[in-house]
Amino acid sequence: MRLFGLIAILALTASIAAASAGTRIAGGHSAAPPDVAVTHWSEIASAQLTPMPSARAILGMAMVHGAIYDAVNAIDGGRQPYLAQPAASATASLDAAVAAAAYNVLLGLLSPPPDTLASDYAASLTLVPDGPAKTAGIAAGEAAASTMLAARAGDGRSGGFRFTAGASPGQWRPEPSTQVGDPNAWLKDVTTFANDNPADFASEGPDPVTSENYAADFNEVKALGGVTGSARTQAQTDIANFWAVNPTRLWSSIVRTLATQQQLSTVDSARYYALTFMSAADTLIAVWTDKARWSFWRPATAIHEAANDGNPDTSPDATWTPFLTTPPYPDHPSGHTSLATAVTVTAQQFFGTDEISFSATNSLLLGGTGTRTFTSPSQARNEVVDARVLQGIHFRNADEDGVKIGKGVTKWVANHLFQTVGDDGNENQVGDD
Repeated sequence: MRLFGLIAILALTASIAAASAGTRIAGGHSAAPPDVAVTHWSEIASAQLTPMPSARAILGMAMVHGAIYDAVNAIDGGRQPYLAQPAASATASLDAAVAAAAYNVLLGLLSPPPDTLASDYAASLTLVPDGPAKTAGIAAGEAAASTMLAARAGDGRSGGFRFTAGASPGQWRPEPSTQVGDPNAWLKDVTTFANDNPADFASEGPDPVTSENYAADFNEVKALGGVTGSARTQAQTDIANFWAVNPTRLWSSIVRTLATQQQLSTVDSARYYALTFMSAADTLIAVWTDKARWSFWRPATAIHEAANDGNPDTSPDATWTPFLTTPPYPDHPSGHTSLATAVTVTAQQFFGTDEISFSATNSLLLGGTGTRTFTSPSQARNEVVDARVLQGIHFRNADEDGVKIGKGVTKWVANHLFQTVGDDGNENQVGDD
């Protein structure tokens, strides 16, 4: 078992009997102990998927949690299904359904699956008493996973699209020129989980390279984002260092922290995680669609070639190197700030407040680990906007447009998925923060 380890197993054991006796409340809520199973399997999924590139990891997390939601909702019956509602009785085991849904989706995503996955599954099922409830829960989870894998077959993953390098001022090209282009550029062509057209959330694009706004962003990232000779304070370097390593893994851990702190039931956890990761997946698809549309150069290229941009307020520096290695795809808009927005806005709308304090721990680019504490989800998101400038890999306009896309997609997802059965209202609706 991973981070939850023995604590998670003991908590899950203690919750099973009480959960099976819990009284169902209209709207999909459950008078049951706080969830352990969904969060435990989200941690397992994250451990297996986040070593992959972010594109694959986020899509996989959305598939896992979409299946978990459908399996749990089939038993609870309080909300509209995502894909299809498996046949399940109200007495089926939620914990068995969660484990079976997650395990079987991961089996379909991992080739070959690690041995630890089977042992994790066996350990989860061992904690559920044998009997009809366990059997019915497994069947619901297996059915939801099968439906999810079938629905996502041929969804555009691993397609042939690649970003095309340009030569004119403002056009993206690899930095350095020997860099291999993004092998996951196909993300722009992947079928969304919820919305019909990712282009509906397109940004207005980067500022013209001859504009005053562009010059301001250029000079900011040039001054603050270099690996050496930067005007960054130590506090700013700490921010850049913290947000540099595996954003998908870090944000997945933040989602688990928030769910645990809020003591969600299994039913509510299933919906919360599914909303979060489907919003994140659709947000990144929209962002990669926009990256392909604008194909704007990264700060390193812009600073090296500023003599040719036609802007009197920018100046070149052929030796400038960013704090963080330049990613192999266009600048605009930012993927990390959009991901941060999908996670934080979902939390704000789901919990009905932005006043949620939490801490997050991450591996650091410069070695070791670090922990940062935030007074709200929006504070963490705003720090990421700054971090991508401080790391020297984004213009601020790209970061801010990533936030706008994330807000638009997340609001759309919340307004259309997982509605209460028989209720035309929309308690998921997201407002601007």
